[in-house]
Amino acid sequence: MGFQAGAYSVHHLFDAAFSMGWTLVGYRLPGSQNLRWSIPQDPAPVIWNKQTEPGFVLAPFSYPTSPAHWIARDITFEGLHSLGDAWIHLPTPLRSALQSIDSATPPQSAPRANDSPFSKLDTPSSSNDLLIQLRKGKDVAVLNAVGRTEFEGQIRLALEEIERGRIEKVVLARSDAHSWPSRLHPVDFVGRLCGDYPQAFVNLILHPEWGLWIGASPELLLDMEPAHDRDPASTEPHHWRRLRSMALAGTLPSHGQAEAWGDKEIREQQVVDDYIAQSWKNRVRNFRRSERNSIQAGPVQHLCTQLEGESNRPLEELVVQLHPTPAVGGWPKAEALQVISEIERGSRQLYGGFLGPIASPDEARLFVNLRTLQLHETQAHVHMGCGILGGSQPHLEWEETVHKSKTLLRHLLPQNPMDASAVD
Repeated sequence: MGFQAGAYSVHHLFDAAFSMGWTLVGYRLPGSQNLRWSIPQDPAPVIWNKQTEPGFVLAPFSYPTSPAHWIARDITFEGLHSLGDAWIHLPTPLRSALQSIDSATPPQSAPRANDSPFSKLDTPSSSNDLLIQLRKGKDVAVLNAVGRTEFEGQIRLALEEIERGRIEKVVLARSDAHSWPSRLHPVDFVGRLCGDYPQAFVNLILHPEWGLWIGASPELLLDMEPAHDRDPASTEPHHWRRLRSMALAGTLPSHGQAEAWGDKEIREQQVVDDYIAQSWKNRVRNFRRSERNSIQAGPVQHLCTQLEGESNRPLEELVVQLHPTPAVGGWPKAEALQVISEIERGSRQLYGGFLGPIASPDEARLFVNLRTLQLHETQAHVHMGCGILGGSQPHLEWEETVHKSKTLLRHLLPQNPMDASAVD
């Protein structure tokens, strides 16, 4: 059977990668119209061994005690639908897997002028059977799947540790299980997130060890690029890079007023701001920070400051110092992480970790893995967390996690009213 350019869609490649146990990565950078897809030549995960070469890095919450997983960008193409000529470069096992998958994708109608790039969605008929089998029979350590009463009890335990002076802040997380619509393909779900959250880092990770994760993160961990004063004619390696991070914390519903920010939210955000500034103290020159402001993140808003500077330190050193920030762990870091391990059930796995593309040793964009779900069989496990400080009220913290979960839950419908055509 011959292969023709455009004969297979990203949906088919997803199904083939899943059936073969290969890694597939899709991501859309904030503000970009292009959704990039990558697949490595070698299906086995590669450990990030301090060689910051071009690729995509995926790290669990427990990094660096658990090594980061490095996914090389060997096969890369853009778009939501057609593979175009990318099929030529696919490894032979994947090309063979594509042959075994029904390629009878319904033809796309021509997009209207006002359609978004992600509005026309097609789904291969074979995808549903594959999704039902996703990681079936494998044990999945679901993150802290508890009800309201138990979660509020966990918050009270954290408040006791704060009162004793053991910690100043801790972030507790939980998960909710929701049915995944039988006719909703993960590729289409990613398209929905791209269309509705233009300033989020949208991502899909299909990984043989971690399973299937989809997210729309509002939080930048570290943006690194060559400093502006670099001499383009120089052949010497340029070790000074411009850095940017954000201190993102504190949450209100999106319809809340800016003046409603209370002392708790301001203190919560300030802890993160101070932590990043301290971690950069002896590593960054020309340090500066923006004024605190509110930013929109789907159904919620957060307090945020932008922090910038320049450094000649290696990327991994900077990442180790930052991650996990008090926005996902707590402060002091070691003590807060210990409290999390004592209180939470299950494992955070990739939730609260970091991920993103690295173009070169001088250029990387890494994001905190938030607003994410893990798909297991027919259940979507949606993850969310809240920052606990002295004076936190358990019932309000529970409500904060509910508001955050709506970022993804509003799209878990067989047919999204914001789609130009049905997903069917």
